[in-house]
Amino acid sequence: MLDLTGVILAVNQAWVNFGRDNGLRTPLGAVGVNCLEVCRQDRSSRARKIASGLAQVLAGGRSLFVSDYPCHSPNQERWFEMRAFRVQADGTTYVVVMHHPITALKKTERRLRKANRGLKAAALARMLRPNPKRRFCRRSATRYAPP
Repeated sequence: MLDLTGVILAVNQAWVNFGRDNGLRTPLGAVGVNCLEVCRQDRSSRARKIASGLAQVLAGGRSLFVSDYPCHSPNQERWFEMRAFRVQADGTTYVVVMHHPITALKKTERRLRKANRGLKAAALARMLRPNPKRRFCRRSATRYAPP
């Protein structure tokens, strides 16, 4: 959970565990760190997109921002979907940021793209293969004129 400046106010145990298991050096799962500034310091286009979307939610310009991002470790490919949305509690507005693992989805998407490329290549090869039974029609010399 973030305050409206982007500072992390609270995290769940899963986030603390993930940080510990992946070398996060700040205590308590980065409570007190400005999440928005961390995103802005990263120079990648994906981090800039996330920083922009998160800033819009923090400012109230949008109620929900969703983006996916890679978070690979040296020995494991991982992808997450991040959702940021505004909530109110006791008259105070906060932003909840949730991270859901989507690695299986990303790997399935990759396999489907690869299979699709293979199907397109096979279809093209079949179309280009000589076939004496295939006939092509020439355009008619007369044109159809609507009434």
